[in-house]
Amino acid sequence: MLCHHAARYPLSLASVWALVTVLVIWLPNAACSADDSLLLSVSENGRHLVDGNGEPFFWLADTGWAMFSKLTIEDAELYLENRRRKGFNVIQCILAHWSRRDLRLSPDGERPWLSDDPSTPNPAYFMHVDAILDIAREKGMILALLPAWGDFVTQDRVITTQNAYDYGDWLGTYYRDQPNIVWVLGGDRLPKGFEEVYRLLAKGIGEADGGRHLMTYHPRGGGHSSSEFFHEDEWLDFNMIQSSHSIDYPNYANVLRDYEKKPIKPTLDGEPRYENIIHGLRSEGVLMDDLDVRKAAYNAVLSGALGHTYGCNGIFQFWETGDQSRWGSGPEWRVAMDLPGAFDMGRMRALIESRDWTKLVPDRSLVTKGLGDKGSYVPAARAQDGTFAYLYIPVRKEVSVDLGTISGIGAKASWFDPRTGESTPIGEYPNKGSKAFIPPTGPGDPDYVLVLETAGPDVTPPQIADIIAGGDPTRVVIRFSEPLSGASASQAANFSIAPAIAVTGAELGVGEDTVTLTTSAMADKTEYTIQVAGVTDQALKPNPIADGAKAVFTYLDTPPRVTEGLQALYTFGGEGPLVKDLSGSEDPLDLTLPDEGVQRTEQGITITSTSLVATDGPAASLVQACMETNELTIEAWLKPANLAQSGPSRIVTLSLDTAQRNFTLGQDKDKFDVRLRTTRTGDNGTPSVSTDPGTLTTEWTHVVYTRAETGEASIWLNGTLAKTEMVPGDFSTWRGFRFGLANEMTKDRTWLGQIRLVALYNRALDAAEVTKNFRAGPGSAP
Repeated sequence: MLCHHAARYPLSLASVWALVTVLVIWLPNAACSADDSLLLSVSENGRHLVDGNGEPFFWLADTGWAMFSKLTIEDAELYLENRRRKGFNVIQCILAHWSRRDLRLSPDGERPWLSDDPSTPNPAYFMHVDAILDIAREKGMILALLPAWGDFVTQDRVITTQNAYDYGDWLGTYYRDQPNIVWVLGGDRLPKGFEEVYRLLAKGIGEADGGRHLMTYHPRGGGHSSSEFFHEDEWLDFNMIQSSHSIDYPNYANVLRDYEKKPIKPTLDGEPRYENIIHGLRSEGVLMDDLDVRKAAYNAVLSGALGHTYGCNGIFQFWETGDQSRWGSGPEWRVAMDLPGAFDMGRMRALIESRDWTKLVPDRSLVTKGLGDKGSYVPAARAQDGTFAYLYIPVRKEVSVDLGTISGIGAKASWFDPRTGESTPIGEYPNKGSKAFIPPTGPGDPDYVLVLETAGPDVTPPQIADIIAGGDPTRVVIRFSEPLSGASASQAANFSIAPAIAVTGAELGVGEDTVTLTTSAMADKTEYTIQVAGVTDQALKPNPIADGAKAVFTYLDTPPRVTEGLQALYTFGGEGPLVKDLSGSEDPLDLTLPDEGVQRTEQGITITSTSLVATDGPAASLVQACMETNELTIEAWLKPANLAQSGPSRIVTLSLDTAQRNFTLGQDKDKFDVRLRTTRTGDNGTPSVSTDPGTLTTEWTHVVYTRAETGEASIWLNGTLAKTEMVPGDFSTWRGFRFGLANEMTKDRTWLGQIRLVALYNRALDAAEVTKNFRAGPGSAP
């Protein structure tokens, strides 16, 4: 409920009548909320904001500029709740929108001023504003209010030195007791020649509300900041920058410039590049995407900004079909609310707030090699006490970092994926000298955040988490609770199996938490006990596994496999050129072996030279089954011949040629690459999903790719999740292509190696099902 106060303001007869009307209509709502927890102020050190309880406030805003003029109360509730759920806590919006010549009315057709003049505020319009302001307050959100867009001052001369103070006085008085407000003067215009108008407007607000609400100024784009005009003015509590609607504009330079100014004031990029708007605000060109907005956000926050403001083409104007727009259309605002960049902003806030971010100071010296500039620039910030640091790496490149800035016994490093919010440990290192890092990415998803923090001390010993055995009597996989040291995990003498099984080899997996043992032959349906000694983890002071660590398992020659949704299965048994589909499908997808380049062995097939193992005709039943579910699983047991194969070289493919496919599992040197055609990817299935460099080896590997109807796609290697990304869209664009192995249909993407099993499902297997098939091993039928 709002609290409203009579104003000293308008003096004309029309103004007096307007005030009488205002008081008659609004006075029943005169009771005020006593909750000032949303009343923001500047921190003692002048670097960030705090809420009414004195707690740090990380500003995460959306530019909902046209909210009051476009949204009904019901739509505003929908929009604000969507933003609240994504982590936004501020909405930047305009009371009087655009200009006298292009005045935007409320959804009920009400004007902000009765005579298009600030001396006559329209009660009906402001009741609409107040209702939305109340909704925002109930959701714990701040509205950063622009009294009017800049044209009303600089072009139309509606707000002048004659009435600016009075307009500010009315606003300050009327909204004095509403806590969730920040005043933003300006409105995309430079104040040069009109400084006094804005100073009078600020004075009117400040004297009327007693300085309760923060004030800033929103300048024109191109990297301008309020600091250019008002930095030393007392009313300007923090600076606001409008960087640019341009790809790879170096907004970090603008933030750093404000950060160094005296007196110290917080700063913010209050309008950077928008998601889904054309680069440079041109009528044609490249649309900026979620990567562009992530770059702008991390550039600003890690250069010392108090937070960040996100923008989206469909949202700032709340575009709907039929609306006129100078900035293009794209999806309507209800769809645009869920573009990926908006989710990524909430993930950024969660990362920053996961540690005491008020300690952060920008520090370029963290990057000793690979700092870059513009689109490749690596913004870096560290805690003043050395307990942690963040570095945003926007492109895949090697970056060397000074670990000596991290305090404590050592430095612990991890990767934060800004698209998923997931963190992946890298390792622990002595906190001295420089170390090189390369993000675990491919060209489709290049950016990651490198997180450094004080290590341990780690005193937890590794444990046996799982035993996977079956299908191959000479193979056992042990999964541990954490990564192991290679020296200890690769010693066969550290492992024993009873009764009477010899361990002849031990190999640490690429995830460094699994060990594959080579053994003498185990017997079907027999129980064994495995014991581990001498194995240590990767802590700076390594922890050995507990004495006598052991686990019991039962070996099965033919462990069960998942059969639900199975569309094709090949174990490559038999003789001759025909490879039978063992799935039991009514329309089996049998394969034909070529005369040359492929050999049958006891362990499946071996591809030794250019060849193609494929169906004779289109895989119609497989295509139809997957189009019905919009889900897919590709599974294979394979052993690449070398790490030089690229293109990617085709291991499993349902395609026409090098440019058209439904899906392909391929090899790109030392990583797996999966291309999937959907309505949101290209005909070639790009952008692809790739595992990290170094995850593909020349050893036997169980690789599984799953894609759920939600768009979540994952790659599993030897029962361990290696990569998860979103691949949106559906399969309605799939075509009736042939299915094949070891090459493209045009025979110019050769893959060499061995394959023991291939399976296809028209659904996404879950983690337990992937593990079940991994346990089943290669060569087993359902």
